[in-house]
Amino acid sequence: MSYQRICEKCNSSIVYWSFEEELFICDKCKHHFLIADQYEKYKYFIEMTDFMLLEIPEYLYDRSYIKKIDLSSESSDSLHAPIVNRISSISSRIGQITDLEELNISNNIISGIPAEIENCKKLRYLYLGRNFINTIPEEFGNLSKLDALNLRYNRIESLPSNFGGLLNLTWLSLSGNLLKTFPKEIGKLTKLETLLAAENQIKILPREIGNLKNLNNLHLNNNVIDSLPDEIGLLTNLKKLNLKNNKLRTLPDSIVNLVNLEEFNISGNTDLISPPYDIAMMGVTAIKEWFDKSDTK
Repeated sequence: MSYQRICEKCNSSIVYWSFEEELFICDKCKHHFLIADQYEKYKYFIEMTDFMLLEIPEYLYDRSYIKKIDLSSESSDSLHAPIVNRISSISSRIGQITDLEELNISNNIISGIPAEIENCKKLRYLYLGRNFINTIPEEFGNLSKLDALNLRYNRIESLPSNFGGLLNLTWLSLSGNLLKTFPKEIGKLTKLETLLAAENQIKILPREIGNLKNLNNLHLNNNVIDSLPDEIGLLTNLKKLNLKNNKLRTLPDSIVNLVNLEEFNISGNTDLISPPYDIAMMGVTAIKEWFDKSDTK
């Protein structure tokens, strides 16, 4: 299939798609027309990265059939700064786009998420990282088909109890927020494979984290965790566990059950006494040997 765009009137190749009019426009003769084999590609997939947008275009809310919207921004360096998007809000009308499967508004200045997003029942991928979001509505948990969720580097202090309704979630990033713990309902996210929650203010992990049996990657570095629940040892599928730069003084005996770990980072927890820090730095096998010896004394 050819994706070359040629004006049917003047044969110019300087042709662009108008998201608002849903037509191709020739920049030379201003002719408006369709290209049959490309129409659906542009109609259902809206990609407007760095369009100097200050808000989500109103006309998008009237198109329930859209499947993907990308309104993200690139890094605000000298090259991109003049043209980046700076969207500050998501209208409650977002719930009208009922066929939406993917939404990316990363790197903008959004401060909140409307409750009406729950009406986007087909949403599978939601990327809202690097904004200024401080609260998550309870209705958020009704997005039961969500597979991947990126909320990193916002200002979120807590997650709603209904967060446990995201039953199909496999990938979750919450790094760089202001979280102090997780709701116990996080234990309902049994399909979760990756949980990234570095650079928060987490002190306590709920026991229910042990229900996340499919978890492969758990990143909790740069928090203030002072102890781990015994249930951490139930996460036997873990391959990567990052606990760097916390306040741990002891590790539960169950940590030795994590036999599939390929990466275990506990550096920076210099107050560890059980097992001693130098033993813990040697890995789970050394930790097990230390516990075994301690039990025989």
